[in-house]
Amino acid sequence: MGSRGRLVAIDDVLIQSHPDHFESMLWFYRDLIGLKAVGNVGHGNDRPDELVFRSDQHDLRVDFREDAAIESIDVRVMCEVPSLEDVAEQLIERKIEHDWLHGLARTDRRIQLLDPAGNRVELRKLWPQRTV
Repeated sequence: MGSRGRLVAIDDVLIQSHPDHFESMLWFYRDLIGLKAVGNVGHGNDRPDELVFRSDQHDLRVDFREDAAIESIDVRVMCEVPSLEDVAEQLIERKIEHDWLHGLARTDRRIQLLDPAGNRVELRKLWPQRTV
């Protein structure tokens, strides 16, 4: 993706994942959504216990634990992406289940899915800021 995704939050967000999902969580949030991974992004045996993705003034922190608490019902993470269609195409290629949600307005379209750890995530299109 040319543009970056953006975390929509009023404060930092903390989610958990089992350590086995390290690589897939890195792909999901960095490569699919376009959040900037910061800090030590290890591979193999030197994986850190946490991934941090920075977006504007807030961080999304993924804490890797054997006894991870996963929230698959309530939306834990909301992000804006440059193109919902591009994201959907990648999800289809990887056979990742997702649902399209539509509101009344043309601009109210979202994708809802589970991240690789099973946390519920919602994506919406990043619309350019309008200057008056």
